Amino acid sequence: MRWSAIALLAVCLPGCKVFDAPDTIEELVVYGFVGFDEGADRAGAAATGLHPLLLTYEDDLLEGLRIDDLSQEDIDSAGVDTVLELGIVGLAAKVPMTSSLEDIAWAWSYPQMDEFLDVTTDFEVRTEYGDRDSFLAGTSETYAYDGWRQNDMGMLGSSEQEFTRQFQRTSLDDGTAAIVIRELIPDGSDMSSNLVRIDAQFSYTVLFADGDDTLRLDAYWIDAEAIGLELPDYFALEQAVTSMNATAQQVDAFIAEQ
Repeated sequence: MRWSAIALLAVCLPGCKVFDAPDTIEELVVYGFVGFDEGADRAGAAATGLHPLLLTYEDDLLEGLRIDDLSQEDIDSAGVDTVLELGIVGLAAKVPMTSSLEDIAWAWSYPQMDEFLDVTTDFEVRTEYGDRDSFLAGTSETYAYDGWRQNDMGMLGSSEQEFTRQFQRTSLDDGTAAIVIRELIPDGSDMSSNLVRIDAQFSYTVLFADGDDTLRLDAYWIDAEAIGLELPDYFALEQAVTSMNATAQQVDAFIAEQ
């Protein structure tokens, strides 16, 4: 399903690059994910287009909204080295958060996330790109790291993932601060059980400053297969929405404790 959005005029300082972003939620998250490495201007174009749509489609986003699949062309354009058999089904969701944008940036880049995320039993930051303190102070627009984590998947056992998490500061056309986060898991997960196989997983998150709170939009694409079980392709994504909300509450609680 495609929706039309109100056309937005880009406001840009002399010398800055103007991006012609699409105008639907489904296309905007793919546009932002694919062009993440192009920097703050492209991130800002995607975020500016997405911001008003969070209210327009709030009910759908709170339950989880189908978005454009990631194709092999998208993956190649994003600079990710992996081969897909088919496009990866995707879903976007709005996740309420009661902490400030800067506090969430601090928590989401915290190097021991297993200390406060119930699902994560072990977590390691292995290689950093940039300086976290500079990013949090606002003197650097970007920060990234390669990491490893182990997650408790309940009845599905445990999973281990090697991943890359990237942060980009940007702003909307009206000056609203935003932070965009892209996570890449091109090699999927090593599962302890044989009930499900996860071959690849990607996410794109936009955090919008909203006074003392933060508006958060998450987009997930998961290439998963339930082995020996008849489950819809949306099953893993529906579970991701539940996980998003639980994680948001745990992040808010951890920040409050500090």
